[in-house]
Amino acid sequence: FLAAPLVLLTDFHFASTDMTPQVMKTMGLLSVVLLPITMGAAVLLVPKARVLSFQEINFKETLGAVLTNRPYRLFLLIFAIQGLALGIYAAMILPFMEGYLHIGDQFSYVMAFTTFFSLISMPAWLWASNRLGKHQAWGWWSLLTNVVLVGWLFVKPAPASILPTLIISTLYGWFSSCATVCYPAIVAEVKTLGLAFMAEKIPY
Repeated sequence: FLAAPLVLLTDFHFASTDMTPQVMKTMGLLSVVLLPITMGAAVLLVPKARVLSFQEINFKETLGAVLTNRPYRLFLLIFAIQGLALGIYAAMILPFMEGYLHIGDQFSYVMAFTTFFSLISMPAWLWASNRLGKHQAWGWWSLLTNVVLVGWLFVKPAPASILPTLIISTLYGWFSSCATVCYPAIVAEVKTLGLAFMAEKIPY
């Protein structure tokens, strides 16, 4: 989405790669059209997993299961804090690049770099999860991501800002894909651990 002006510039003859209100409106309308299509493809085309067990549970029971699962509560707390931090970063990166670094017209290129390295780094994080364990991989991702973001403190306004911006964004994209690999595995483990403790009636 954030790299969309590159497509709009070449294929739809927009004036520039800036994130203008016209670009945002166009991408919003395209999202409204494309989102149901992609969701339908996910529902209809993705193979269904074999269900080993199934149990009806209402909202009250779900809430009770969450509140009594201590590892899951801790995971949700960490997930919420990291989600808040990611939201702040995502909200501030464009104004920062536009207002301070003065390279707002390069924003789409930077986001394209970030997305590309995020995609190609997934196999590396899968290897790291198998080698180190998903918890350590997740911990290293959190540490390295925060270390990389400190680099923004040392970036000077344009024209000297383009290269360090690409470096920081590339590293951020490389590290950020760890969440895609580790989050589902950790959630599954926490759920399995909770079920095991419940079966043995052990407090946790």
